[in-house]
Amino acid sequence: MNKLILVFLLIFAIIQSVFAQSAEEYFEKGKYMFEIGKNDEAVKLYTKAIEIDSKYVDAYVGRGTVYLFSLNQSSAIEDFSKAIELAPEVDSLYVLRANAKVSGGKHEAAKEDFEKAILLNPNSTFAYLGLGTMYDAANQPEKSLENFNKALEIDPVNKLAYNGRALLYRRNNNMPLAIEDYSTVIKLDPKHAFAYSGRAICYFETGEYQKAIDDWDTLIILSPSMKQIIKVKYEEAKSKLK
Repeated sequence: MNKLILVFLLIFAIIQSVFAQSAEEYFEKGKYMFEIGKNDEAVKLYTKAIEIDSKYVDAYVGRGTVYLFSLNQSSAIEDFSKAIELAPEVDSLYVLRANAKVSGGKHEAAKEDFEKAILLNPNSTFAYLGLGTMYDAANQPEKSLENFNKALEIDPVNKLAYNGRALLYRRNNNMPLAIEDYSTVIKLDPKHAFAYSGRAICYFETGEYQKAIDDWDTLIILSPSMKQIIKVKYEEAKSKLK
């Protein structure tokens, strides 16, 4: 009898192993579909992984991320909440759910999640970045700046934090400090198109038209599709130099 029980346990373990591998295969395929922009297919594959393994945290996170990028905030929040239920000690999950709430305009609820992430991990750069972005969107520049500064205190080479703070400075017409932050990003990453774009606008607004043109020229090399988007400002800058 004991041998029979062991055989059944072994068979059960093998079946579980096969299911786990299958769930992982669906998960990996879902990741790939998301990366190439096939969001509907990604959702189907992540859902299949969850059907096989209902406690697959990464699959809920993957599907929630697809929903978030598809602006389906309620479904994203639902999936991130399930992931938190399964792994309540993981700070990054609260950051993900907070970002979904921010996207849906639920700032107070998002704030609670960001703060929970920081409680779990006081060095959660992404939580401070999220708070900085949220307060910027809520037109609270002092609180926004405080959180971007905290993110940079934790991670002094964080390009997202410099870009976020630069955008905050730009919105509040502090072009010199915005230029300084964009320049720092470019030093960290000489191919960072967003930083060249932002710095070019700052140069244009401060009347440094040649510098703006130089940055836009670099931007076009890095991202040719931007040529049409910046065309009007680019031509205006050139005309200012005549």
